[in-house]
Amino acid sequence: MKKAVLIVLMFSLVLSSLMIPAFGETVSEVQKQKSTVDSKLNSITNQKKQEKQKLSSVESEKKRIASEQEQKSKEYNSLNQQVEELDEHIAEVDAAIKESEKRYNEQMELLKRRINVMYQNSGSTYVETLAESENFIDFLNKLEIVAAISKKDKEIIEDIKQAKEDVEFKKKLAVEKRDIIKEKAEQSLKAINELSVARSKLDSEISSINAQLKKLEQQENELIR
Repeated sequence: MKKAVLIVLMFSLVLSSLMIPAFGETVSEVQKQKSTVDSKLNSITNQKKQEKQKLSSVESEKKRIASEQEQKSKEYNSLNQQVEELDEHIAEVDAAIKESEKRYNEQMELLKRRINVMYQNSGSTYVETLAESENFIDFLNKLEIVAAISKKDKEIIEDIKQAKEDVEFKKKLAVEKRDIIKEKAEQSLKAINELSVARSKLDSEISSINAQLKKLEQQENELIR
């Protein structure tokens, strides 16, 4: 009986000695795998940190561009409104110029009719009319009438011409101002379009960063399991 127990004990010792190295190798392998996983997790954590920093920077830039784009849009709308107002003003000035031309032509026609009425029957000129005076007093009277008519007509015509010139000058100033504002509006629109392109690129970059973050999180979850 003792011999049997001794044999069993020896067998157990031999078996144990064979299992210990195998167990040691298993522990070492687990530790090695854990170290590998930890290294990968650290790498993923660093990558996520970098991607989040990039995301924060890109989102800040997008916010800045959006603010600038809004400001440029307000500027563009304001300039467009000014252009429209100046176009309306120029149209009014054009109407005033046409009215001045109309008044000038009407006054010239009136002057022609007046001259025709005065001299058509006799066919005489101003000089002839004055020469036909019956006496010096009649001459002075006719001279005063002719001078008064000529002066008045001339004043009226000159006033109309001056008014037309003033209106044309105002139109010139308005057109120059409108053209300057239109150029500024075009520059604002160009800037708005450029900002839109830049904002679109940032949106694409944000999408790409978010996709990368999602991928890293998936890798992280797989390693943690």
